Amino acid sequence: APQAGAPQAGPPAAGTPGAPSGDAAPPLKVVTPSGKTGFVSADAVLPLVFEQLCYVKDASGWKIAGYLGGE
Repeated sequence: APQAGAPQAGPPAAGTPGAPSGDAAPPLKVVTPSGKTGFVSADAVLPLVFEQLCYVKDASGWKIAGYLGGE
């Protein structure tokens, strides 16, 4: 639940900032649930949305009903 006086965080990172080919991506700023901020390696961050298969069961059995994918 939101807490009064908690620091405001920006929107989640939708992707990693671009880096020239062969260079390491710059660190990303993160905010913990307690409100502390810090920086982590871009390689240590996973996207909030990841690939998923959605199934539905009908009279003949289970079937793939949809696919949610990233890029």
